[in-house]
Amino acid sequence: MKTFFLKLKHWQLFMIIYGVPFIFQILFAGFIIILAANDVEPDFQNLFLWFVLLPIFSLIPLLGSLGWYWSVGTGLQDKIPEKDQMSTGFFKITVIFPLIYFTLVLIGISVLASLNFLSGIEPGPEILFFIIPLHLFMAFCLFYNMYFVAKTYKSIELQRRATASEYLGEFFLIWFFFLGVWFIQPKINDLEKGENPFMPLAKIIRDYTK
Repeated sequence: MKTFFLKLKHWQLFMIIYGVPFIFQILFAGFIIILAANDVEPDFQNLFLWFVLLPIFSLIPLLGSLGWYWSVGTGLQDKIPEKDQMSTGFFKITVIFPLIYFTLVLIGISVLASLNFLSGIEPGPEILFFIIPLHLFMAFCLFYNMYFVAKTYKSIELQRRATASEYLGEFFLIWFFFLGVWFIQPKINDLEKGENPFMPLAKIIRDYTK
């Protein structure tokens, strides 16, 4: 799996993370428009297929993001000098947790929506006591993933442990990945092939500091 995400072209990764949910939204909007044009009220029978497809189309971009985080964060550590490599133990937990949590949430939403349509059963407010702490931890995990990947990426470029001010730009590129993917992924491709996309910059810095 590591090499799969490292080998993806920027446009392929963009389509997995952003194209798939966009296509789903277009198809769903088109379906609702067709129902409205034919004076058909949306009901459980009409929307059942969409409740089935929602978890699938929601998990694909999540798997794309988390798979990419995992691949860069663990698969490129050997590109950093051994003494500056980062421990990946906690990082792996923060990648796995959002996947498990989001999967359970999607299943729960589908089940609750089905029960609501069929029998009018609605969840009570006490469910928030379980969801809010887990959701906050998931948000922390995602930000930790971005921090870890940004630091790994910059440490490869500098060939030493990067400081916060040095990988801040990469962090924002990863946070706003719909833009950052076009700049970061081509260099990830080069690193996976054993090439050094940072060599010109490294040479300029080395020559300037002589």
